[in-house]
Amino acid sequence: MFIDEANYANEVRSFASFGTDIHGLHFPVYLSSVWGQGQSVLYAIFSVPFVRIFGFSILIFRLPFVLLTFSLLVFLFALLYFKMKQRKLATFINIAIITTPWMFISSRWILDANVAPVIFLFGVLSIWLGLVSTASSHRYIYLVLGAVLLALTTYGYITAWMYLPILCVLYLIYFLRNKLLRTREYLLFTVTLVILVLPIIYFAYKVNLVHASSASKFLIFDIPPLPSNRVESLIDFNQSNLLLGMLKNFFNGITIYFKGTDGLAWNSVAPFGAIMPWTLLFVPIGVFAKNTAINDKVRQFKKLICLNIVAFIPLMFVVLPNYNHWNFLNINLSIMVGFGLYEVFSSIKNMGKFRILLPIITLLLFIWFVGQAYFGVGGKETFYESQQVSYTEVEKINTIMQGKEFNEKRLFINNLPRMFPYFRLVQQPINNHTYLSISGQKNNFGKNMGLVKRYGYLRDMSTVGKSKPGDVAIVAPDFIDSNWEKITDITIGGAPYLLVRKIV
Repeated sequence: MFIDEANYANEVRSFASFGTDIHGLHFPVYLSSVWGQGQSVLYAIFSVPFVRIFGFSILIFRLPFVLLTFSLLVFLFALLYFKMKQRKLATFINIAIITTPWMFISSRWILDANVAPVIFLFGVLSIWLGLVSTASSHRYIYLVLGAVLLALTTYGYITAWMYLPILCVLYLIYFLRNKLLRTREYLLFTVTLVILVLPIIYFAYKVNLVHASSASKFLIFDIPPLPSNRVESLIDFNQSNLLLGMLKNFFNGITIYFKGTDGLAWNSVAPFGAIMPWTLLFVPIGVFAKNTAINDKVRQFKKLICLNIVAFIPLMFVVLPNYNHWNFLNINLSIMVGFGLYEVFSSIKNMGKFRILLPIITLLLFIWFVGQAYFGVGGKETFYESQQVSYTEVEKINTIMQGKEFNEKRLFINNLPRMFPYFRLVQQPINNHTYLSISGQKNNFGKNMGLVKRYGYLRDMSTVGKSKPGDVAIVAPDFIDSNWEKITDITIGGAPYLLVRKIV
């Protein structure tokens, strides 16, 4: 498990067990998380019911994301294949999305921000259905649903706070220019969207302008503080040459997409990137080609996707580039790759059966990527080894510590503030009051939020001088000290360690 995933799993488990986040808030619009760094609340809406019904496990925690992504693929395919009768296009778009590395990686583990683009695309599809529906009642239903889904994305990722206003302005211009919506329809869409985002707007105000240090209320919603603000995701607006900095940010982002890695092993497998670099060549083909076989309704969908991409361009100058920060771009690019593949396939009719090589090669490249993600080559770290800490290994250590031999002993580990969320996850769920008690924290949102020196039987290695005979420690494999004896070998984050016991 990646550390962010472990933190989020603790939030979901707390909601499922006690009806609150880990800090005791019942209806937070955002999660302060362990160290006040913040995590979005959206995925909890989908995962908490599963955990309540089936109990907590990594499988159950991750399952809703897989189902959401799979449902999106099925829904999009069904719309294009059955409703719009664009069968080849539907096939190529689905191939493009399925073989996009970002879709595979983002669906494999839970990074809270990755759910936002999935819900976003559901919203875009709903708006599209509203535009092409002839029945007035259906149009209203689809547009309201689209507004609800777009609003939800603001509870899924902070980047949506900047992205959606730009997008909605572009949508307004497009709708008015082409007379696609009546005034009352656009007003209904806009009012619904604005009302639903008011709590998150108030949260942004409290965090970024007031710099609140304690939780407050907005109607029924809890507004938590965010001591470690997320401004590190943006460029430095105080730099001496801001314009040059923005241009560098833009071109750095373009570079990582064509280079095939953003340098973060948990985000990508080089050289496949978020979107395979060689498939990006199909994007301009998909954008600019005018295939007469595509009907007007599908052309509307294509235009919405183009607007989605254009709306993200301003953010490319100010949001620091990596595949997570730019995830709204990934899902739209993958769809446009599908349009491009379809255009190329349609234009090479004279090649007969050899045309089938186009989707086959795309699928073979994806299989190559999956092999690299799981196994790697030449001893390189795979995506899965980059997830840092094995849930199973932590569970194993916890079982040892809760056994009769070590039940009342302490375990000394390095970097306790970073490691304790994993141990919290494998133990029985605890409420906020119990957490404060066993971690020595005085309140939820203090200056040293989450920087614990103890957690239950856990102690930070910096205090190992206070250890007593029978206490346990996790040390490097070359550790030699006659006062300690080896218990067993363990692995953390793919690296070997020893579990040792103090004897003197």
